Amino acid sequence: MSEDDKFNLADFIVTEESEKKRRQIIEHQRVESITKAFEELVAGMTRPYQRELMRMCYSDFLQTHYWEVLRRYVLLLHRDRCDQCGLTINLQVHHRSYDFIHDEYQHLDDLAVLCDRCHREQHGL
Repeated sequence: MSEDDKFNLADFIVTEESEKKRRQIIEHQRVESITKAFEELVAGMTRPYQRELMRMCYSDFLQTHYWEVLRRYVLLLHRDRCDQCGLTINLQVHHRSYDFIHDEYQHLDDLAVLCDRCHREQHGL
């Protein structure tokens, strides 16, 4: 084995700094991926596709690729935190009104991020 083929153990030691850098890279990739998916969704939005979404019942609509991409983007914009209490788990995207269903991508301010508890409170449950 030549000197060039030998591994330097120091290159494989995880430090606080290297872990922080790794997390920053992963977060940057996540942000880029979500943003790109949203931009592609908006660019590909057509009237026929919107009409197709409009014909769906609400529970089916929430299972669409459109809603999943939009949901992930809204969570990103809200820094993956509940708008009311700041929790970062069990998050849901909530329609402030139902005036822009199927057109949310043009009315992002009509969507809120709420944890399960705050969402249930919002609906009086």
